[in-house]
Amino acid sequence: MIKLRIHPIVEGPGCCSEIVLSEKPVSLLGDVDVEGGIVRGVGEVSGRILVVPASVGSTVGSYVLYALSRNGKAPIAIITSSIDPIVVTGAVIGNIPLYRLLEPWDKAKNILRGVKEGCIVKGEYLVVG
Repeated sequence: MIKLRIHPIVEGPGCCSEIVLSEKPVSLLGDVDVEGGIVRGVGEVSGRILVVPASVGSTVGSYVLYALSRNGKAPIAIITSSIDPIVVTGAVIGNIPLYRLLEPWDKAKNILRGVKEGCIVKGEYLVVG
């Protein structure tokens, strides 16, 4: 079992789910299909824990997260290394738990490659394996 330290930005209940990992930053405006809950290069995020290094894009990104939530296609939680105010706003209005990854991105990325499932425990750890 491996624990990756996280810190809650938008708190949510603990959860266990499939993990989807993007090794590159995600553009909320250009990479996300809000109707299907699909992130280009990642796949379906609906009901899964989305782990990304960062997001890129404009203020519309907040509304993209909100639209995912409204359509029932949002991730169950988002974990990111880089906290962007746009993502925070979108997580708040979309009621999507958001966590800052406290581990170095390269370390976490290498651990999470090929990992299928994980659990967010007490908003302090992502536990895998």
